[in-house]
Amino acid sequence: MHIPDPNNPKKKIKLYLILWLDEKTRVITHGQLYTEEKTYALEDCLKKAIMKFGLPENVYCDNGSIYSSHHLQRICGRLGINLSHTRPYKPQGRGKLERLFLSVQNSFLPEMETMLRERNMSVGEINEYFFIWVRQHYHEKVHSATKQKPMLSFEEDAYPLRQVDLATLVDAFLVEEQRTVDKTGIFRLQGAEYQAPLELARSRITVRYDPFSPGTVQVYRENQRYSDAYLLEVPEHVEHGAVKETVTEPPQTGINYLELLKQKDRQGLAYAEFEE
Repeated sequence: MHIPDPNNPKKKIKLYLILWLDEKTRVITHGQLYTEEKTYALEDCLKKAIMKFGLPENVYCDNGSIYSSHHLQRICGRLGINLSHTRPYKPQGRGKLERLFLSVQNSFLPEMETMLRERNMSVGEINEYFFIWVRQHYHEKVHSATKQKPMLSFEEDAYPLRQVDLATLVDAFLVEEQRTVDKTGIFRLQGAEYQAPLELARSRITVRYDPFSPGTVQVYRENQRYSDAYLLEVPEHVEHGAVKETVTEPPQTGINYLELLKQKDRQGLAYAEFEE
């Protein structure tokens, strides 16, 4: 899927769908569209899946470069997750996920492309419709293999969830890199300048940070942690996978399946709030 670049309407931005599927119940633990198919997008999607559905015992993924990064291996190691990959040229293990992507292609994409022909939408707006499609369509449809709705299968599964506290989860996903501090105590990261403690001037340091929230950067030297570095200047592009623009309500130009799902989703949320 492509959308117009808000910074240059003559250009298009390609969107990439990354999602995680619970093999047993067929629940989509999290899925999201990103503007880049990069390691940080995959890891962001996995972190959100864990926040919603708990720690998986195993993560089984493709052999592509973003699925084979050292950082993903470290994350799984920190959280006690077994990471494995499909065998090259052996597509049998990817069948369930490929059928899910086919469902997205046949059900979600045509409706979204119709809406995009009527008006421009941000990545955030498109993701909002995708989340609604997952909740109101995919999770509410009886799966051909399990003969149950995915969420019902998940709720009835007796296997205990493995929970992790938020601080531990966030720490496990921090990106770790090496940087050199100049004589004024400054180093560069993601196109921005950071001020490290002055005693680290002219030193080689290890930094740990969240690429989606680069304001806080942990600083280490020889396994000793120092005060966090702080941002000196705001770079033009520090947010990954998002394009900022004003979000407006869609015009009522006709009946669209995704719009109907959105209305149903809002009614369900309003009913839940009333019950509480």
